[in-house]
Amino acid sequence: MTIVPVAPGGTGDPTGTAGLELVAVNDGTGPWLTDVRVRRLRVDGTEVARADYRLETAAGSTSRVQLDSVLASSDNGTEEFLVADYGPAGQEQRALWFFVPDAALDAEAPRFQASVALAGGALQVTVRAETLLRDVCLFADRLAAGLDVPASLLQVDDMMRTILPGESVTFAVSRRDGEALRAAPPSAGAWPVLRSIGDSGVDNANGDGAAIPAGTAEPAGSGRQLL
Repeated sequence: MTIVPVAPGGTGDPTGTAGLELVAVNDGTGPWLTDVRVRRLRVDGTEVARADYRLETAAGSTSRVQLDSVLASSDNGTEEFLVADYGPAGQEQRALWFFVPDAALDAEAPRFQASVALAGGALQVTVRAETLLRDVCLFADRLAAGLDVPASLLQVDDMMRTILPGESVTFAVSRRDGEALRAAPPSAGAWPVLRSIGDSGVDNANGDGAAIPAGTAEPAGSGRQLL
């Protein structure tokens, strides 16, 4: 599922003038029927508009539906975006559309609270967004030193998650060989293990502005930027 422009505009206005549409792609062997709720939000999480759609897509095919104008046009594209949520409970998925390029979005700097715990031999890192967090990634290899595990043996179950203000997402870090992890380093909930668009390389979880070296990260104050 994705949100795309009917006729893309230029680099500074990707939406164009012909509106936006939902596109469902079914690469399965049977029909796919799904309900989608699309919301237009401000970057602080305030809802501006919403509409519900139902898409039925044949096997090996695509289906499209044009979004209502109240969703496809923005009062201020630098402060608004679209969220499309779909999927059964416990398996929800999300598609997003931003009206302007990342650099033009007028969003607050990323802020969050993070908690780290061991459960079932895996490291559970829960991130609760205080502001909009775009494309949150947890770099498991940067925990190698803190976990005393080779970086190549560490994996995370999810990536590139956009978290709305007030929402929480839990990432699970585990070993590829099935062995249990035996430590829960606090650095798992801070930069540079956790990264997102627009972050500044500080410890957002503690809010004290201190860079936190972890895993394979460069020491605080290094001139090298970690991506």
